[in-house]
Amino acid sequence: MTSAAGQPDSGAKRQVGWIAWQPLWPPVRTALQTYADALRADQPDLRVQLEGSSNPAYPLLSSMSLNVTGPPWDEDVVLSARVWRGSDEFVFRCDIADGDGQILAEVPEASIAADEPEAHLLLWARRHLDDYLVFVQAELDTVRDQLTTAQQGRA
Repeated sequence: MTSAAGQPDSGAKRQVGWIAWQPLWPPVRTALQTYADALRADQPDLRVQLEGSSNPAYPLLSSMSLNVTGPPWDEDVVLSARVWRGSDEFVFRCDIADGDGQILAEVPEASIAADEPEAHLLLWARRHLDDYLVFVQAELDTVRDQLTTAQQGRA
């Protein structure tokens, strides 16, 4: 949205439309890669797949799949953060799950009205992504334990 002077209007309300979520992904990717490197110190055979994507229902998706036991497409642990677009709100969710989808750790979801100015939505998402990264760092022992359990279970 632009102002009468043709400049971007960061205070403009957005009822529907595309928001530039993509710039939020690189710092998340960098932090997750750092965490993966720390985990690899204990699990040298750790395979990591980092993904960041978007679609109309989930305009911001971030996941890190970790595998020590199976074929490359298998997952022993999945760390994910996502923004879901409801009819009138965005909802942020994040969790850590085992390869079967069992939630190992999660934080309460957060929501914001979808018609907030884009700048507010991006600040909201950045704050929750930062919280997600703190959460992941605090749960690295949970992830390590699950990777060890998975490795022992398939040995």
